[in-house]
Amino acid sequence: MKTPQISYPTVKALLSSHVSKERLLWLQMLTPSHTTSSDSDTNSKITFYLCGDALYSLVHPETAPMWEELGKRPGVQIIAETDDLADMGLLTRPIEPGPINKGNLKVLFFKEEHIPVSSAGFLHLYSPYMHRHTDQFLACVDQAVSLSIPLSVILYLDGVHLCHTNQVTTEFENIEHGLDQIQQKAIETGISFNITACQRCSQARGYLHPGPLEDKVAPCFRKEVEVSGLSQLIPLFSSSEIVLSADCMDIPGTGEEAYVMVITGTPYGTEHTFGAISFAVALAGKDIPTYVIFAEEGAYCFIPAPDSRFSGTVRDIHGVIEATAIPGLLEYAVLERSLSERGIHTDYEVPDFQVFGPDEIASLMNKLITGGYHVRVLIW
Repeated sequence: MKTPQISYPTVKALLSSHVSKERLLWLQMLTPSHTTSSDSDTNSKITFYLCGDALYSLVHPETAPMWEELGKRPGVQIIAETDDLADMGLLTRPIEPGPINKGNLKVLFFKEEHIPVSSAGFLHLYSPYMHRHTDQFLACVDQAVSLSIPLSVILYLDGVHLCHTNQVTTEFENIEHGLDQIQQKAIETGISFNITACQRCSQARGYLHPGPLEDKVAPCFRKEVEVSGLSQLIPLFSSSEIVLSADCMDIPGTGEEAYVMVITGTPYGTEHTFGAISFAVALAGKDIPTYVIFAEEGAYCFIPAPDSRFSGTVRDIHGVIEATAIPGLLEYAVLERSLSERGIHTDYEVPDFQVFGPDEIASLMNKLITGGYHVRVLIW
């Protein structure tokens, strides 16, 4: 008897960071029905929207053939940001003819050809000017407001630097002025556009001062931005029909939301790993099923560090995992392939830290999707 085929919803993926061969392989694991089957009977669809550094993967000798093959599969659409292609000198490169199309951000905000999503959220992690992700963030936000889509923005980690006033730029687009223009557009069109910054991240960067609540915000901090604790930020996305970040995937569902957090950076080199785990713990605190997967350089998190000076603190990643893991609500795993490529042993005994191969990833995604969850994949 033929096994009934799982019906997968329409998926949107936004990629703006470097896409290596390794990343493209595990991205396909997260969308098994779309990207590992050439079955022409499937009616599921996925759109990969590439901008920024992700565009180089369209011409890199390791990844270009993978995109080419992927784009030929039924239901898979690959769109490259036209302006970024031109800026990066790739517009005349031979990415066409073929399965890759040129386009713009608008495609991310339409669930059907002429029907935009009813609401959207954006999680922004990067400081302005140092990272081009901020220009892409502005473009996304502007597109949503132009389409009259109510929008909730959470500024987290270095993303809170967007709120610094009195920005004066010469070479780059002024982010402060860009936000001013978008907020004015939202006011004129009557669209809800809310920006909220993480309290802990703002305080660590000097934007909150001790004192009564009304006196805490530094004078240089953007007045239109609210500041809230992480547990208060989480519900801001719950009603959003799509949640975006610099690198993300959105898989619609008919039920409650669930998150898959893919951590790709080294454990102690930046704040991203700690920030992602903190975000995951806050999600679980609101009873939102959350799965943290360490991939690429994130696989180094699997190595025990019993003699670390951070042992027993919140910077002890294994300790935090053991203290916060709850089966079915907050689970942690590392990709077997990422361990293998870095020569990391898989025989460490790490409580509540699972090792996932392709079958385990496929099983997780199938469980979430067939369970009706609206799956939000955030790549850190």
